[in-house]
Amino acid sequence: MKHRSTDNTIAVRTVVGAHAVSRSQTRLALFSIGFALATVVAAHVKLYLPFTPVPVTMQTSVVLLAGLCLGARWGSMSQVGYLALGALGLPAFAGGLAAMAGPNGGYLIGFVVAAAVAGWIYSVWRSTAGAVLACLVGTAVIYLFGCLWLAGITGGSAVHVLATGVVPFLAGDMLKMAMVLLLVRGPFTGAWMRRIFHHN
Repeated sequence: MKHRSTDNTIAVRTVVGAHAVSRSQTRLALFSIGFALATVVAAHVKLYLPFTPVPVTMQTSVVLLAGLCLGARWGSMSQVGYLALGALGLPAFAGGLAAMAGPNGGYLIGFVVAAAVAGWIYSVWRSTAGAVLACLVGTAVIYLFGCLWLAGITGGSAVHVLATGVVPFLAGDMLKMAMVLLLVRGPFTGAWMRRIFHHN
């Protein structure tokens, strides 16, 4: 009789645990959709500079925030969703659908990888230092994909690619990283963000 009671208790705990996991995954999926839509909005907050074909947008801040808040899997999925929205013809990209094949293409692909890398780093080092490292590496990943793509379509030298694909964005990206860090690790917003996304 005692053995049967133990089995029933284990079964109940298994069902409850599975339900909790399912709810958590659903919650993360909804957040992922939200970050995809936020990236769409951020794409239209843009500034064109005369010395680079790539516009300055607020997207990188959303990409990094998605990785830090949702983790590697769902952070990257938010950016896959963002690219899917653009591929379906929705006004998701700065410069329209042609941006996927234009100078922006590498940066857009880099968003997916950057969110995954930033999310992984922050999941391993859940600290302010870990968040800083995640933002720096995530931004570097976006630059890497963007520069490789630019070099491929323009045939420009490494110096030219860096001058048009990285240098114009450094100051702005530093500010955007600071904003993300303030949101995730700040004395007021940090605790609020951790409650929302169930971080320790």
